[in-house]
Amino acid sequence: MLAVLAVVAASVFASSAAPGSVDVAYGDQGFARLSVNSNVGVSSFTVSQDGAAVVTYAADPESGTAGVASPDGAQLIHVGLPGPGVADFGPGGELVTASAAMEQTAVRRHLPDGSLDPTFGSGGETLLPGNGFPADVAVDATGVVVGGGTLGSPAAAWVAKLDQDGDLDPDFGVAAIFSDPTALAIATDVHAVDDGYIAVVLVRDTLPEDDSVIVYHLDQSGAAELVSAFEPASGEVFAVASHELIDGSVVVAIQTTADDRDTFHLQRVLGDGTLDETFDSPPLTADEVGGPVHLAQLPTGPIVVGYNTGPEPGFQLRMVGVDGSALGELEVSAPVASMWMYGLGVVPTDGALLVVVDESPISSAEPDDLSIVKITGPGRFVDDDGNVHESDIDLLAELEITRGCDPPTNIHFCPNESVTRGQMAALIGRALGLPATTEDAFGDDAGSVFEADINRLAAAGITRGCDPPANSRFCPDDPVTRAEMAAFLHRALPGLPVIHPEAGSFSDVWDPAVDTGTPPVFFGDIEWLAQTGVTRGCNPPANTMFCPDDPVTRAQMASFLIRALQAP
Repeated sequence: MLAVLAVVAASVFASSAAPGSVDVAYGDQGFARLSVNSNVGVSSFTVSQDGAAVVTYAADPESGTAGVASPDGAQLIHVGLPGPGVADFGPGGELVTASAAMEQTAVRRHLPDGSLDPTFGSGGETLLPGNGFPADVAVDATGVVVGGGTLGSPAAAWVAKLDQDGDLDPDFGVAAIFSDPTALAIATDVHAVDDGYIAVVLVRDTLPEDDSVIVYHLDQSGAAELVSAFEPASGEVFAVASHELIDGSVVVAIQTTADDRDTFHLQRVLGDGTLDETFDSPPLTADEVGGPVHLAQLPTGPIVVGYNTGPEPGFQLRMVGVDGSALGELEVSAPVASMWMYGLGVVPTDGALLVVVDESPISSAEPDDLSIVKITGPGRFVDDDGNVHESDIDLLAELEITRGCDPPTNIHFCPNESVTRGQMAALIGRALGLPATTEDAFGDDAGSVFEADINRLAAAGITRGCDPPANSRFCPDDPVTRAEMAAFLHRALPGLPVIHPEAGSFSDVWDPAVDTGTPPVFFGDIEWLAQTGVTRGCNPPANTMFCPDDPVTRAQMASFLIRALQAP
């Protein structure tokens, strides 16, 4: 148990940084350096649920590479592709790529070392029929969907679906969803939603001012239904991006340019394939934009709209609410603020941003020195801003010890709510990585979501029940007092120094010079907390009292746990 704790503690604790600053614990002082030059450009950037990242780029039109960074940025692998391509992570963290290959599209699934997974398709690869090139790939529990352009004459935007084994779906196949003899159409983005797929199609017309962006909803047979069509009132469509939000909807950003002024038009498509008419996002405007738009979503909800500025290297991150409201800008610290950006993603566990940058930018439009940099986000939860315990709450979330208080979105922490004994069992169990047990220790936790956690705690000797001396009950819904919390933590960390209870640190617990009789049952546990620095008292700044009978709030519990993990 202590070995697990030591590994966890050593992997996380770094000083909390202000939002927008470089997280120096990532990679090499904040940078995972791919150290490559891309003459063609960056095609895609994706962040997995555990914080791993993959960026695809190409040095020439006939080859491609997927650069994969581990969650801590310390390990990099480069996966060769038969041509320029795109990539995504599956639900289990598996890497799937789709790339151009001799006028076909090669869809591949890779093992952790980057080699082909022989159980997928034919030796790890499936070649899609027809003359096409991919622009996006999305992986979910049902399989793989790929979007791209050019299947024949006339050219068309298309979407293909494969099952988990890499076989082409016989009902869906390769669906051509838009074609026009005078235009080039590309399905730039595809997303798996509730009952089908959302495809975003960019239509490049002969005249740039006639460009358009069309959003379709596809059912499981590949039949497409129009959701929305956008044509700029003036100028041309410079770029388009989309991102699937936490709630399963999709936000689409269309970047138009006219008279040296760029405008970003945002739409939201619900999971059922209908346009969200309540999404009210006034167009965002910017002068001297030097690169395409990128989208991400913070775990707390806000959508991040990122784009390069100009004429000198630099980028901007603007935040928009899920209702479309403007929420201001996230300032990025130097030197990253003076670099070109080529990709944007968010780490779900801690809300940090991963940004693909050109670390040595010159005047060319293509990146010369690609790196992934980690930037501290504005926080993991929406309801703890300004709370004295916020940094500890964020660390607890980064360690995946806490998941929030409002599943499944978990964007709230409820810092002022009391911790129940059942919740305490889950927090300590996750912090220590306690193994599962078949023992059913108590009779009053049947049906509780925390029953397995409670049994783990009992098997490890950390809890003894709530009704001594029988201790047949755990009282999972009762709030945890500060004294009980002290006992839980002290028993959980037996390797730390045992403090002999000869003198009391707090006047409201027990003072042997004044109080008669034996010390209260939790006296030694509270003293351990005080003398190891885990607790500082309940009446700052004097901190002469501990308030042993007060319930522990969720915010206080975050700090107690973090300090306990850091204790000598």
